Amino acid sequence: MTWWQGRFTTRHAIVLQLGKDWDSEEMVEKRKTAAIALQHKEPQNSASDAVLDFFETLAFYERRNTLPLELVWHQFHYWAVRYWFAARMRVEHQQSAEESTWEDFEDFVPRLLNFEAYVICCQRFRKTHPTQRVAFYLLRYLAPGLVWRFHASCHAHRNECQPSAIEDAIKADCDRFLREEAEDK
Repeated sequence: MTWWQGRFTTRHAIVLQLGKDWDSEEMVEKRKTAAIALQHKEPQNSASDAVLDFFETLAFYERRNTLPLELVWHQFHYWAVRYWFAARMRVEHQQSAEESTWEDFEDFVPRLLNFEAYVICCQRFRKTHPTQRVAFYLLRYLAPGLVWRFHASCHAHRNECQPSAIEDAIKADCDRFLREEAEDK
C-alpha cells in the first residue's frame, strides 16, 4: 500500500467513525436535547455544547487537512451550518468568557458555505455554453475561491449561487430544522 492509499483509507475511516458517533443513540439524544434548548434560547446546555464540540472536532480535522473539505461537506454540512446559526447566541455568550471557544467551527462555516455555493454553481454550470464551461474549469483549478463569482457573472441565477444567499436560506430554515431535530427519532 502506498502512502496516498493509506491516507485515503484513513480519511474515510475517520469520516465513517464520525458518522457513527453522530448517529449514535447517545448523540441523537444530545441532538434532541440541544434542539429543544436552542428553540427555547437557553443560554447554557451541556447537550448543545456536546453538539458544538462535535463540529469543533470536525472543523479541526478539516483545518489541519486530515479530512478534505469536500468529504466533510458531503457528510455533515446540512447539520453543521444549521446548528451553527441556531446556536449563534450560545456561541457568542461562551466566546465572551473565553474567546477561543469553538473558533475552528466559526472559521469552518464560511468554508462550508463557499463550498455549497461552488456545488450549486457546478450543477447549474453544466447546462451552459461549452466555452463558458472551459473557462469555468480552468478557473476552478487556478482560483477556486473565485468560481462562484465567475459563474455569477455568466449565469442568470447568480444570486442563488452566492454564499450570502445560501446563508440567508439556512438561517430562515433554522426553526424548522430545530423542530425536526427535537422530534423523536
